[in-house]
Amino acid sequence: MILKFPKLTPETLMILPLAVFIDTIGVIIVLFGADDFGILDPIGLCTIGAWQLFKAGKVTAPRVKKGGILKKIFTGKWSKFFVTWGGEIIPYVGWLPFWTWAVYFQLTQQDNQQEEQQQQQQQQAITQNETQE
Repeated sequence: MILKFPKLTPETLMILPLAVFIDTIGVIIVLFGADDFGILDPIGLCTIGAWQLFKAGKVTAPRVKKGGILKKIFTGKWSKFFVTWGGEIIPYVGWLPFWTWAVYFQLTQQDNQQEEQQQQQQQQAITQNETQE
């Protein structure tokens, strides 16, 4: 899997370095043989977590379908938030760069959605031109 750097936007320049900083501090603390005991988690949760919820759109409860709740939790917009938060609160697992991964995947998903919208608009413009001719 080839990782691509997200487009340079104000969000990329503000949120991604913050996530890298929080994860780096966590790794440094673990390398000195200690755990941060949740000191960094509220900082990441209040900043990056709030940003994730803001980017996810309006917060709605998942619709109840047979077998749909688990699928929604583990593959939907909630998984990006809860997997990161869950990984960070487990002692000595929180040193993994969960915040950085969450921000990276949010930004690249956003880039992919924008590219898909542009392609759809181009296809619609082409079909409109063909019908007019």
